[in-house]
Amino acid sequence: MFLRAKKVAGRLYYQVVETYRDGGRVRHRSIVSLGTAPSLEAAAARLRADLGPDPAAAEGEAAGGPRALRRRARLQAKLALIERLRAAHGADGEGAGKSPRRPRAARPAPSPA
Repeated sequence: MFLRAKKVAGRLYYQVVETYRDGGRVRHRSIVSLGTAPSLEAAAARLRADLGPDPAAAEGEAAGGPRALRRRARLQAKLALIERLRAAHGADGEGAGKSPRRPRAARPAPSPA
């Protein structure tokens, strides 16, 4: 997995992307969109702010209705994924999914023809 920055309508959006093979071809799929947050920490902070206090604990089970409960469940799932990525790749998410690069072998100089 790695972080990808995508420019859309002049704004940078960040995504956590997974690489996989499909019939011999390398493909990418977006695992979670971080919005305009440039790091996993910033995205987690934004999600925590969006979640706020638990409405079911404060106002009873039917707080916000089924739509609000589904939205809250999606946000909690996204936050859980971000927290797992932060645990695996450090607090700021730098280098998430990046493997250390091997040095390239020196290419021989082209022979004059």
